[in-house]
Amino acid sequence: MTTKEVIILFLALLVIVLSYAVARVGQKRRDESSELLHYEEKMQEVQLDLQETVRQQQGMILKFKKQGNEFVHTLCDGELLNRMAFKSSDIVGKTLHEILPKDEADFKFSSYDRAWNGENTEYEGNINGIEYVAALRPVIRDGKVIEVIGSCIDITDRKRVEKKLKAKEQLYRTVLSTMSEAIIIIDQNGSISSMNQNARDMLLVKEESSITKLSQLKIKVKKESGKRISIQTLQTMLIKRQHMDFDGLILGIKLEGAKFKWISINAKPLKLEEEKTAALISFTDITFQKDQELKLREAFVTQRTMIDNLNVGIFMTDEHRRLTLYNTRFAEMFGLRNLSEKVGRHGREIHSLFYQDTGYLEEKVTRILDEKEPDSAEIRLLNARNYIRRYVPIKIENEFRGNLWTLEDITERYEMEGALRKAKETAEKANLAKSDFLSKMSHELRTPLNGILGFAQLLELDGSLKEQQKSFVSEILSGGRHLLELMTEILDFSRIEMGAMKMSPDSVNVSVILNEAIRMFLPLAESKGIDVLLRLDECSPISVMADPTRLKQVFINLMDNALKYNKAGGSVTVTCKVKEENVEIHFIDSGIGLSESEIEKIFKPFYRVEGTLVEGVGIGLSLVKQLIKMMDASISVSSEEGKGSDFCVSLKVDSKEANKEKRALTLPEEVIRHSEKKKILYIEDQASNIHLVEEIVKVYPWMELHTAMTGEEGISKSWSGDMDLILLDIHLPDCTGFDIIKILKSNDKTKEIPVIALSANALNADIERAAQSGFHTYIVKPIQIQPFLKTITEVLGKDMGTGSLSRSTN
Repeated sequence: MTTKEVIILFLALLVIVLSYAVARVGQKRRDESSELLHYEEKMQEVQLDLQETVRQQQGMILKFKKQGNEFVHTLCDGELLNRMAFKSSDIVGKTLHEILPKDEADFKFSSYDRAWNGENTEYEGNINGIEYVAALRPVIRDGKVIEVIGSCIDITDRKRVEKKLKAKEQLYRTVLSTMSEAIIIIDQNGSISSMNQNARDMLLVKEESSITKLSQLKIKVKKESGKRISIQTLQTMLIKRQHMDFDGLILGIKLEGAKFKWISINAKPLKLEEEKTAALISFTDITFQKDQELKLREAFVTQRTMIDNLNVGIFMTDEHRRLTLYNTRFAEMFGLRNLSEKVGRHGREIHSLFYQDTGYLEEKVTRILDEKEPDSAEIRLLNARNYIRRYVPIKIENEFRGNLWTLEDITERYEMEGALRKAKETAEKANLAKSDFLSKMSHELRTPLNGILGFAQLLELDGSLKEQQKSFVSEILSGGRHLLELMTEILDFSRIEMGAMKMSPDSVNVSVILNEAIRMFLPLAESKGIDVLLRLDECSPISVMADPTRLKQVFINLMDNALKYNKAGGSVTVTCKVKEENVEIHFIDSGIGLSESEIEKIFKPFYRVEGTLVEGVGIGLSLVKQLIKMMDASISVSSEEGKGSDFCVSLKVDSKEANKEKRALTLPEEVIRHSEKKKILYIEDQASNIHLVEEIVKVYPWMELHTAMTGEEGISKSWSGDMDLILLDIHLPDCTGFDIIKILKSNDKTKEIPVIALSANALNADIERAAQSGFHTYIVKPIQIQPFLKTITEVLGKDMGTGSLSRSTN
C-alpha cells in the first residue's frame, strides 16, 4: 500500500470514528459526564494517532470549518508543513486567502467548498517548490458536515521522476517523428505496437486506422531480383528476425493507389518485460537513389559504348599509375587481345607498345605526370604509324585523381597533309611563274607601246599634219590604247585571282566618280551618234565607302560596254536612285540586248557575246563582278534581246559622312610653265624611250633633260650635276633601279633629289617595293603625255624631299 493510500484509509476511519463518537454524544446528552469525557479522550487519542502516522510518513494533517463565507483552519501539523517553511501558528485560525496568493487560494477554495458540501476531494498543489497531494474528507453529523479533515503527502520526488519520464517520452516521440526513417515496432505475434508518422505516411496508414498488422496492408512486394513475395511472407520474415540484426534489405513495394517505391529495411531485436521480444523495424525510401543508380548504369553503358566506338584510343591510370580503363580502339591499334589482364598493373608495363627505348619513354612520362598539366605531341610509334598523343590530368574538386591518355591515328591525315604541302608548293611555284610571266609580259609589251603611243601623241600635238595623217595617228592611238586597256584588265584579273588586289576604301561622292568616268566617253558617244542621258540629281549629296580608283574602273567598264554594244542613233541612260541604305546606279543602253542564257554567262571570265564583231577578250564584266564583290557591293543585269540591257550597281551609303560639295566636270589643269630652268636626269637603256621623253620635254624650254643609258653613268651624272629630278627605269643592263636609288639615297649630294620610277612593270608588288625603296612616284609605261607632264611639274614645284608616293595612271 502506498503512503497516500494509508493516509486516506486512516482519514476515512477517523471520520467514521469521529462521526460515531459525536452521534453517541448527542444521543446521551443526559448521560453522565464521565462517559462524554471518555469519548472525547478517544477522539483525542485517534487524532494523536493520525498525527503520529502523518508525521511518520513525513506528511501533514489539517482540519477546517466554515465560518461565514470562508474556511478557517482549526488544525495543521506535520513534517511536510516544516518543509513548506510554515509553522502551525501560520495556518491555524486563518483562511486560505490570508495564507496564499489570491489565484492559488481561489483554486484551493473550490476544493474546500466541494469537501464541505460532502464530497471526498483530492487536489495537487505546490507551495514554495514542494509538490504535494491533498485528500479532503468531510465529517458528517445528523446529515450535516461539521468539519473537514485533510491529509497531505510530499510528491516532489515523484513529480520530478514523472517530469523526467515525460521529458524522455517527449524526446523519444520527437526523435521518432523527426527521424527521416519510418519506424515500426512489431511483437512476436506480428502486431504493430508502435508506428511513427513517417511510417504512416509511407504505408498510407491513418491515425484512426484499424490496421494492427503488416499483413493487413494492401501492398505488393518484390525483391531486387524482380521476384515477388507476399506481405505475409515479409511479416513472417521480420518476426523471425526478432533475435538478430539485419541491415540493408532492399525491397520494392507498391501500395494501392500509390506509386512504386524502393525501400531499404533494417531490423533490431528488442527485449520486453516478462521475456517477451519484439523487433524495431526501420525503413527508408530509396526510390530516388535507385533511380539515380539506374541512370548511372545507363549513363555508364552509354558512355562505355561511346568510348569504345570512338576513333581515338583511350586509356586511363589512377594516381598511382595503375591501369584502370581502356577502350576497344586502343586495343585494336596494337592488336591486343588480353589487355584486360593488365588492368590494375603499373602503366610502364604497356610502354613497350610505343617505343623500343622504354627508359626514354618512362623519363618523358614521369616529367609529364610531375607537371600535371595538359600536354600533346605528334609521335611515331613502333607500328610505323603517326599519332597525336594527348594527356589530361583528371581532377575532382581540384584534387588529382588520375591520368587520361589518348592516341589519335593521324597517319592518313599526315600523308594527306604532306601531299597538300607538295601541292601547295607546286601551286605557289606556278603562281610565282605566272606572276613572273605577267611581269615580263607587261614589261615586254609596255616597252614598245611606250614608243608607239608616245610618238603618236607627239604627232597628235603637231598642228602641221594633214587630215589623213591625223586620221592615221588617231587610229594608232586608238589601237595602242585598246591594247593597253586589255593588258591592264588581264593584269587586274590576275591580281584578283592571286589575292594580290588591294582595296583602299574611302568615303567618296558617287556623282563625282560617275561624272569623271562618263566624261571620258562623251567624244566617243558623239562620234557614234549615241545620246548620253544623265539623271544623277539624287546622287549629288550621297557618299559611299569604296575604293575610288576601282569604283571608277567599274563605271568605265560599264559605260564602255553600253557604248560598245549599242547602235547608231541609240542612247545610254545613267540614273542614280537612293533606296533605304543603298544607292543604285543603272547603266541602261538601247543596244543588242542579251538572251536568258547569255545573262547567266555574262560575268564569266573570257565570255564574249555571240554574233558580234566587238573586239575584246571577255574579261571586262568578270573583272567588274570581282571588284564589286571586293567592295562589299552587288551588280545585277536585266536585258531583253534586241532592245537593250540594264546593268545595276548597288552600293551601301556611307551614313557617317556625306560630301556636300560637288565637283564639276573640269579639264586637266594646264601645264605650269616655269621661267627657271629645271635639270632632269633620265636613266634609260632603250633609245626609243629616251627619244620620246626628249621630244615631250623639248617644247618646254625650262626643262633641261640629261640622259644616261646605264646605271653607272646615271650615278656619275647625278653626283656631278646639280639635278632637280631623276627619272629612273627599273630594268637596266648593269643593275636595277632599286640598286641605284639605294646608292642615291645614301649619298648626301643626291639623297634629297626626288626620283620617279618609270617602268613597264605594272604589278602591285613592284609598285609597293618602289614605295619602300624611296621612290617619290611610280609611272607605268606607256607614257600618257599630259598626266606625265603634270606629275613632273607637281614634283618640281614642291619642296625637295617632301611628298608621298602615288601611282600615275598612264
